[in-house]
Amino acid sequence: MGKFDIGILAPYPEFFALSEEIARKWGLRARIESPPIARVVETAKAWEKEGEIQVIIARTPGAKVLSRHELALPVVRVDFTSFDVIQALYRAAQLSGKVAVFDAGTYVQNFDYELMSRMLKFDFQVFVCRNERQALEKLKEARDSEIELVVCLEAFIAEMAQAQGFRAILVQCQRETIEEAFRQAIEIIDIKRSDKRRELQLTTILNGIQDGVIAVNDKELVTVFNPAAEKILGVKAAAILGKPIKDFLVVNPIRHIYGDGKEVKSEIIEVNQNHVVVWRRPLLVEEENVGLVVTFQQAERVKRIEEKIRRELHAKGLVAKFGFEDIKGRSAAIKKTIKEARNYARSEGTVLIVGETGVGKELFAHAIHKESVRRTGPFVAINCSAVPETLLESELFGYDEGAFTGAKKGGKVGLFELAHGGTIFLDEIGELSTQLQTRLLRVLQEKEIMRVGGNHVIPIDVRVIAATNRDLEEAVRKGSFRQDLFYRLNILRLRVPPLRERKEDIAILFDFFMEKLSISSTSERAGVPACLLAEMGKYDWPGNVRELQGFVERYLALGETNSRKWSVLRSLIAEMVNGAGQEDSQQKIIIELDTLERMENQLLSQAYSNFHGNKSELAKVLGVSRATLWKKLKKVNLDSNA
Repeated sequence: MGKFDIGILAPYPEFFALSEEIARKWGLRARIESPPIARVVETAKAWEKEGEIQVIIARTPGAKVLSRHELALPVVRVDFTSFDVIQALYRAAQLSGKVAVFDAGTYVQNFDYELMSRMLKFDFQVFVCRNERQALEKLKEARDSEIELVVCLEAFIAEMAQAQGFRAILVQCQRETIEEAFRQAIEIIDIKRSDKRRELQLTTILNGIQDGVIAVNDKELVTVFNPAAEKILGVKAAAILGKPIKDFLVVNPIRHIYGDGKEVKSEIIEVNQNHVVVWRRPLLVEEENVGLVVTFQQAERVKRIEEKIRRELHAKGLVAKFGFEDIKGRSAAIKKTIKEARNYARSEGTVLIVGETGVGKELFAHAIHKESVRRTGPFVAINCSAVPETLLESELFGYDEGAFTGAKKGGKVGLFELAHGGTIFLDEIGELSTQLQTRLLRVLQEKEIMRVGGNHVIPIDVRVIAATNRDLEEAVRKGSFRQDLFYRLNILRLRVPPLRERKEDIAILFDFFMEKLSISSTSERAGVPACLLAEMGKYDWPGNVRELQGFVERYLALGETNSRKWSVLRSLIAEMVNGAGQEDSQQKIIIELDTLERMENQLLSQAYSNFHGNKSELAKVLGVSRATLWKKLKKVNLDSNA
């Protein structure tokens, strides 16, 4: 407590003494005065002007007088109870003479004097006098009624009664009642101090930010005008704070910023030859509009911040580079996949993208992130099969300083931490070791990671998109992939179709890659005959879209010698299709149903012929050793020299 935090208006000596004792015992610095009732307002205003008192304690009569005047200081009222009155009447009953109660009109509606009389088995009269003039009149009536002793509820009446020769007993407040008033006063001071700290904190924040802020209360008085607002608008805060906003709407900068006082978001206006982005929002307290706050900043600064963020994210490669518009094709298969992926983008669930090599799984991962609510967050991608297992753990989860020999000083942030607030794309998820599968499962379950060599967990908010070209269900059956991790990943499953299931997209993709990869704008891509594109459709494209892109790169590298005959393109297509046919014929055999031994003889005979006697390749395809193949061939007399 500071000096004189509490001011006490003590109406009688006992109140004064009790207040002084309580303040001393509780370690409080209280200022106690006993002015007459006519001077309590004067005393309170003097305290207010001095600025040393934060709260006033006064008995009910004094508190009521103060309530009729505008005071900034809060007042804690001290009331006495019916028990206090009964106690004073009991004392009076022990003395001789007729008794009267003098009530100043403050309590007459609250106290049941008839009930008190019956309880005490003691008769007394009640006089009500609301001021000194009435008190003199009632005292005269009391004397005429042969009253000798008066019980007074107010100190000024007791003083007047004693001056008139009456014996007087003043109803006094109990110690507990006064102590409760002290507690309330201390609570008010604590609240005021807490409010003051919050006000100072808010002022510090408002003065420190670079956004201009203007706040207007429900009476349209300006309550906030921070330094940034001064700088942007060229108006001093001292000239506007506490004044009606309407008085300043003739000043162009403020008029433009405040506008019509209605809510707006990201409105761009011109102020002092600079573009400014303005937000106006109503101040709502329990759904009641209690004012308006206007925030604004120079558009150039917004642009610089955005450019900096983009530069930093691009420098780290933490942005999604592709959207759904970059996925080419109009086949029913690819349209269905894109529609499904767009639905997944609106969700926060884990996505598992499955598909053969080269179908564009990463492209879909980028697009899902770019259209999700996390689009402004980072996008971190890693190919789990491209990083050695010994390094992959520290890449994903980071490490603390000293975690291992050669660890960077200060440690390293892992990819999961970098992806906080965004998305992490784990390509080739099926290649994770069992140990890393266990760690990844914990991340998905607990939403937290622990760095390598660390001893504390770090909470993260990351959406996981995984991709694989492996059959994870088969891997689960074989025990090489955790079943519980598979179920955690396989929430939103997206299958990207291979190119052989969407051959109507080959022409679109061919044209797209021709345009993308051509050095010259007058490339050979224009006017490719439909018959050649149809020929390309006869090929199954086992390498999918990636193989098609490689085919276009090869074609452009060779160059078209005759754009009328398309000889180079025809040659490449024929080579590709015929090569595939030979390979297919090499891989296919026809066996007639017979005994197992004879069917095996048929298999060996046709396979040996298809591979032109190349025993090494045949053994590899059949999955047997050269020695085993040699024995079987010799048994059926296919190669006596094997």
